[in-house]
Amino acid sequence: MSQFSYRNVGLSLLLSAALVSSASAGTPGQPCRVEQCAKWCGEPGAVACSIRVLESGPTGNAVSKVDQPTVCVYSGTEIFWYTLELNSELTVTFGAGHPFPNTPSGQFKGKKGQPSGDTAVLPSSTAACYQYSVEHCNKHGQCAHIDPKVIVTNVRDGH
Repeated sequence: MSQFSYRNVGLSLLLSAALVSSASAGTPGQPCRVEQCAKWCGEPGAVACSIRVLESGPTGNAVSKVDQPTVCVYSGTEIFWYTLELNSELTVTFGAGHPFPNTPSGQFKGKKGQPSGDTAVLPSSTAACYQYSVEHCNKHGQCAHIDPKVIVTNVRDGH
């Protein structure tokens, strides 16, 4: 094999490893498994699904969590992300694939007193799971990242 061939094989392996590691890290927009949902959040056209992003851990440390790491909603349900921490901000980012047709960017920004979100919509008789990313920055300017998921379905199985 020539030196050129070894270089191309090495580059191909390096790129493959980078793609695999980014997909397994919960990259926004990557599909995730649709699970059975024991608990539903909100109700289409009636009650919004509210997801709280909060600090956890010692004050000043950027460690965040969401109160519902896996959220299950029916298509047509509004989903809002919010925080109660003073002087903190949150950014929710979905990748190219997301269930928010009214928010083409798939990104929501909020802070205390200003929740942000949209209505999740899917075609009839479908269900999908979406990984997304949350960045939560505290009053000290430190930011934490988490990668929860939302399951949206248009299939009603007795709920």
